[in-house]
Amino acid sequence: MALKKSGIRKYVLLSTILLAGCQADQGSKYWAVTQLKGQEAVRIVPNLFELSYVENAGVAFGLLDQIDDSLRIPLIIILPLLATGVIAFILWRWRNRQLRMLLPLILVLSGAIGNILDRVNYGYVIDFFYLHYHYRYSFPVFNVADMLVFAGGIWFMYLLWKDETPLSLLREADVMS
Repeated sequence: MALKKSGIRKYVLLSTILLAGCQADQGSKYWAVTQLKGQEAVRIVPNLFELSYVENAGVAFGLLDQIDDSLRIPLIIILPLLATGVIAFILWRWRNRQLRMLLPLILVLSGAIGNILDRVNYGYVIDFFYLHYHYRYSFPVFNVADMLVFAGGIWFMYLLWKDETPLSLLREADVMS
């Protein structure tokens, strides 16, 4: 019985984090649309960080922006859906693994869902965080979903590097069979 209770708690926690990540992303984008769209950039830290509304028709960090719509649109819809499906499948196959291996994947999944919702609803992703150094060195404008994907991805790679090789994880999860 204790195993079932701990399993239920794990799923409740993972579901809560997934929903909280999606809500944080969508809520921040709603705020960006209502407060930043059509406005000058808001300087938070001069010459370093500002809030600047951007409608990103490409993928992460503006990639694929310059590709013809006939190729770009299918790519930016199919690739994230495929990646989301793969992550969901891995989460399902790894459902009995320790929570620490599942948490980073939940972060990646919540970020992916947040950006997919934008693409479905608007045809673009709303970005608004802008990091730069005196405008000479700058990072592409990004959003909460991008931060979730990045943080979850780095965390997951760290766990793979620290604990086990990816191949042994796949064998253990029985994904390869």
